[in-house]
Amino acid sequence: VALFAVLFVYILAAAWAFTQVFSGRAAFLHTGAMIATWMTASVAMVIIPNQRKTVNELLAGREPDPALGKQAKQRSLHNNYLTLPVIFLMLANHYPLSWQSRYSVAIVGLVLVAGAVIRHFFN
Repeated sequence: VALFAVLFVYILAAAWAFTQVFSGRAAFLHTGAMIATWMTASVAMVIIPNQRKTVNELLAGREPDPALGKQAKQRSLHNNYLTLPVIFLMLANHYPLSWQSRYSVAIVGLVLVAGAVIRHFFN
């Protein structure tokens, strides 16, 4: 929960900073791209390396470290909750009611919360 709160504030601050530099359309796109980059880094730097370590241990006939699987599962869960907000932010170019508003940063916050709630419901 603490990590979510810190990241939530960071994402909103980044979205606000993007709106100061770019148009609303570009601010939404950059915010979505920033989150998508984090998701990609989670896969490339944690999930896949941990999977390779686990498979190598199993092939060698040893018991794999359960912490590797737990860490990969945690990152996968984070990615799961960020998927819908990223999709919305990247496709928001087609919906000027979201990015053209003076409340665009608040809309980013609502999208993050709504996306997490929807994913939690589906999970």
